[in-house]
Amino acid sequence: MKNKSIYGYIIIVVTLLSVVARVTLAQPPKGHPGADINPQQTLAAHNKARAEDGVGPMVWNDTLAAYAQSFANKRIGDCALTHSSGPYGENIILGRYPDSNLSGPVAVGYWMEEKPNYNYKLNKCDFACHDYTQIVWRNSVRLGCGSVRCQNDANVWIICSYDPPGNIPAELRDHLSPIAVVTQNRAIVLHLKLMVQSHPTGLSKNNLLKLFEPRPPLEYKPPSEKRKCPHCMAQLVSNFAEPGDAP
Repeated sequence: MKNKSIYGYIIIVVTLLSVVARVTLAQPPKGHPGADINPQQTLAAHNKARAEDGVGPMVWNDTLAAYAQSFANKRIGDCALTHSSGPYGENIILGRYPDSNLSGPVAVGYWMEEKPNYNYKLNKCDFACHDYTQIVWRNSVRLGCGSVRCQNDANVWIICSYDPPGNIPAELRDHLSPIAVVTQNRAIVLHLKLMVQSHPTGLSKNNLLKLFEPRPPLEYKPPSEKRKCPHCMAQLVSNFAEPGDAP
């Protein structure tokens, strides 16, 4: 009888373990996050981009991350590139699943491709650049991101939220680091030195005037097609916020 009882207990335990294993190994249902939003890596990608523009680092904020994930969950059904109209700045991106290999750092790389579109001299975007300006906005020091895989399992949707929000037109120049202008000034100084060295009589008035002759504006050239995320589509609609308005 004891052997039979022990045998019965073994069957029960094995059955329970089998059930637990099935629950543990089950695949997440459609609509669960399908992109890698590793907080450390996503934050590092943002801070690397900011450092390259001479802007201080951000910190990861769990409240922002929860807000971003909550709004991402609402996009399960449509994966629409629409903003939440909440109190934070936002960048969003949509990628084909699984072709895009979309992740937090990949999304940042895609948004940063807009960098050449910002005209520091004119203080405006020559083309879509508001995802870039939000990333390097000096006053946006807190970050949180979320993601979701849409119900059709064909797309992944990522959102990053920023606090305080950026892209306020009246404050644009004050909150972006004019690295491009600094680079241009250094180029002018170098040009002056070369002109002095190349002319025995030094820097003449005519040579100096030539340096500041008006030049035709640079023609916009779209980013290279060799994107880090060729199957991604960023939000191209302006998300500039008027003071007091939600981003």
